Amino acid sequence: MTGRKRQRYFHIFCWVATIIVVLASCSTQKNTSTTRAWKAFTARYNTYFNGQQAYLNGYNTKLTGNKDNYTDYLPLLLVGNKNSQSLGKGDFETTVTKMEKTIHFHSIKKKPIMKRGRKMSKKDKEFRKRIEYNPFLKHAWMLMGYAQLQKGDFIEAASTFSYVETLYKSEPEVRNRARAMLALCYTELEWFYDAEDLLNKVRRDSIPSAARKEYNTAMADFHLKQKHWEEALPYLIKEISQLKNSTEKARCYFLLGQIYKTLGRKAEAYKAFKKCMRKSSVYEMRLHAMVQQTEVMEQGDYNRKIKKLMRLTRQTGNKKYLDQIYYAIGNIYLSTSDTTKAIEAYETGASKAETKGPAYASLMMQMGDIYWARERFDRARSCYNSAVGIMAKEHERYEDVSWRSRVLDKLAAPSEVIFVQDSMRALAQMGESERLAIIDKAIEAEKKRQKELKARQADSIANNRQTTGDQYAKNDRTNDKTPSNSANANDGADWYFYNQQSVAQGKEQFRRLWGNRKNEDQWRRSNKSVLAVSDTPEIDYE
Repeated sequence: MTGRKRQRYFHIFCWVATIIVVLASCSTQKNTSTTRAWKAFTARYNTYFNGQQAYLNGYNTKLTGNKDNYTDYLPLLLVGNKNSQSLGKGDFETTVTKMEKTIHFHSIKKKPIMKRGRKMSKKDKEFRKRIEYNPFLKHAWMLMGYAQLQKGDFIEAASTFSYVETLYKSEPEVRNRARAMLALCYTELEWFYDAEDLLNKVRRDSIPSAARKEYNTAMADFHLKQKHWEEALPYLIKEISQLKNSTEKARCYFLLGQIYKTLGRKAEAYKAFKKCMRKSSVYEMRLHAMVQQTEVMEQGDYNRKIKKLMRLTRQTGNKKYLDQIYYAIGNIYLSTSDTTKAIEAYETGASKAETKGPAYASLMMQMGDIYWARERFDRARSCYNSAVGIMAKEHERYEDVSWRSRVLDKLAAPSEVIFVQDSMRALAQMGESERLAIIDKAIEAEKKRQKELKARQADSIANNRQTTGDQYAKNDRTNDKTPSNSANANDGADWYFYNQQSVAQGKEQFRRLWGNRKNEDQWRRSNKSVLAVSDTPEIDYE
């Protein structure tokens, strides 16, 4: 072996030996400045980095896939929307796994060895009180709690933040961040007493700058969940200022507008909805913000706004939003006290609604309120019945609308008789020319209604034929791929009586066609005595 080769092998040996010594010195069983720095470095750029990327992917999935109910107060947190809680769950679970791995392999619990004869300073004493000495692991613990929170596992996240509060009790910034997030978990669980106690502790500690973001979020959510609107406002405004994503800002501006509207501060609500429209890239959010603006608008050029909305009704892409657009038009007419045109707009929106969701329920509820105030109880009943079948039970007006619907089931029929009799008497007392004019107008209105009804029925038949054809084609493809014994395996999942919305709409349709009927045999017959002597009562002879 030549001298040059020996020298090269010697250098390689020295490098390998150095690496082995460094790695050995960086064991979790040792606690020196070198081991702490090395463990912090490897934790940050290995498993933590991968977990953080998974968290960002999961949060982006939740943000882009989130579908809010704009007819109710928006939840401050995306995870507060129960329909979107499962979005990104796989990525969040990956984050939790990566953080557990990071903590397991990079935690340093061993106390540092102090030099003999050296007097410990106050700073040294505070340092030795720590339980965890890896300076980066606090980020791993917090990220794990965030991921559990975004999954909707509030109790699991609360246990993580509670442990972090204890683990980092000698580090005020980390402790107060964990306390604020723990309070946020308690608020989502509606444990308001415990949440308030924690937030008071954070406030007494004078809130370090690193914990202000979590504290503002927790305080805003705490007051919003309890509908303390005035108390929530300053924290919600701070929350908006610390957000960077435009979609998140738009959601919070929409919520801010809703709160201002509830408090009667119409000018500020109008501005908040306007900011929402500027920030949002989601068309449905912008449209709902415009609808909400019509409910808080001050005096202005109403004709110009109505023309703008009418242009929207003629755009093909807005076909599924027609009920919301006509609802906005009706609101503008209502703000000018033109109740007749407002009702016409609401009726048009109801007839053109493609899907009967929360927006449709708001329209029917608004129309029901107008008929209720005008004592047209028969029409109010129909509106309230339609609305209550769609509204969520958590809606703030659900109990009120449900009660009115039940009352009107009994009151509507006699009130309709009174209304018709009064109308006939008023008509009889009119002059002949005036009476004939009203009759001709009623005939024209009925012809128009019948024409529109036939057009809708024709469209419905065409759509049904198309849907049936598509379904047959789909079934043929399914039968080619799926064994016959499993073809009906999941039929029960879409059964009519498991869908509460369909059942409620079916009841309303039944009432319109048959009126209120008792649940009894031969309910279609007015005279049941004919069948009373039959030996086979189960046979229907109609």
